[in-house]
Amino acid sequence: VWDSHEASWLELYETLCAYHAQHGNCLVPTDFAEDATLATWVKTQRRQRRLLLQGKRSSMTTERFLFSRCSIFNGIQGIFESLL
Repeated sequence: VWDSHEASWLELYETLCAYHAQHGNCLVPTDFAEDATLATWVKTQRRQRRLLLQGKRSSMTTERFLFSRCSIFNGIQGIFESLL
């Protein structure tokens, strides 16, 4: 079953990969004028992951959390660095 929310998440992840290819990191500034949508998405991913790890209510799914910990994100480090 096609999930539009999941499709949107994956599309923004691909945009993050393109950002990484251009900038060499995933440290998208929160005020990134070139793509405010990407900046907001990265900020949201960091916040939701932090909430999940703290055992608080989070919209981050287990699948996304595991995805963020797998080798795909290991290849584009930086998205969650600010949480450590």
